[in-house]
Amino acid sequence: MPNLITELRGFLRIAQFYRQFVKNYADIARLMYDMLKDDTPEYWKNVQQVAFDTLKEKLTSASIRIHLNFEKLFKLYTNVSDIGLEAVLVQNDDKEENEL
Repeated sequence: MPNLITELRGFLRIAQFYRQFVKNYADIARLMYDMLKDDTPEYWKNVQQVAFDTLKEKLTSASIRIHLNFEKLFKLYTNVSDIGLEAVLVQNDDKEENEL
């Protein structure tokens, strides 16, 4: 469970990158995004934990992770800020349906 708003922002930034692969992403993540609003107190209830766990499960399921195929091209996405560096290595799997 993220214990700071900055950690929640980091998690959601990564999760949002993969939102196209997660069916109903907006519905799942809504409660966590609501916590980032200025007028919302910082509290973490069971409903946020369930949303966090659900999103984490969908992002780590086998249907979006594939074995590397060295015959195909790779894409490297990077992001740099004052507080860190993020990188994601991506390879398309040529499936028609990419939703979880």
